[in-house]
Amino acid sequence: QDKEDHDTVADDIQNRQSINKRLIKLQPDFEFIKTSSEQIYNILDKMKGFKHMRYSNGNKTITDIFESAFKIISISNTNYDYTIDEKLSNYSISSKNFKNADLLGIVINNIKNSLEASTSKIYILSNGYKKGLLKIRIVDNGGGIRKELVKKIFEPNFSTKTQDNSIRGNGMYLNKQILNQAGGDTYIIGSSSKGTTLELVIPVKEREQNEIY
Repeated sequence: QDKEDHDTVADDIQNRQSINKRLIKLQPDFEFIKTSSEQIYNILDKMKGFKHMRYSNGNKTITDIFESAFKIISISNTNYDYTIDEKLSNYSISSKNFKNADLLGIVINNIKNSLEASTSKIYILSNGYKKGLLKIRIVDNGGGIRKELVKKIFEPNFSTKTQDNSIRGNGMYLNKQILNQAGGDTYIIGSSSKGTTLELVIPVKEREQNEIY
């Protein structure tokens, strides 16, 4: 009986150790889910005052979406100026797999990153339209990103911000994943102590003159 009890206890300990090892391996996934949930909650919380705005595809131009993003950011930060290329009003989102709300979240994330780099001016520029894809550059005059870190920006759980203990670093990764799934992309064009240039490639359609927005 003692041997059976001993074997039972040994098996129980072994099972617990196996479970603990699995949980340790899953920890990055839990952190990713937690971070992603926090990011989504924060965006939704800031959008409470914008319930009157519609984000289904076709009823807003790209300019409208960028303007909405800047309005949401202005709730907590107004220490910057921005300009939006008027050419962007000629386009709207076209992909069924990519919604206005998707672009809104991506833009908000990029603006926040620029402002956290001590940016005082942000330029939103049209950089060409071809075969249903529009290139948009977000240019700021912030402190920039160190050269050795640029290639890591779109990796999961990577962040250049270490001023608090929160789990961060999935915003840019999620942005790229969302855009890739819709046939688009995002990448860093260049970065220095004088600022950063990021490019978004998004699926759009040209706005017809007789469309009502």
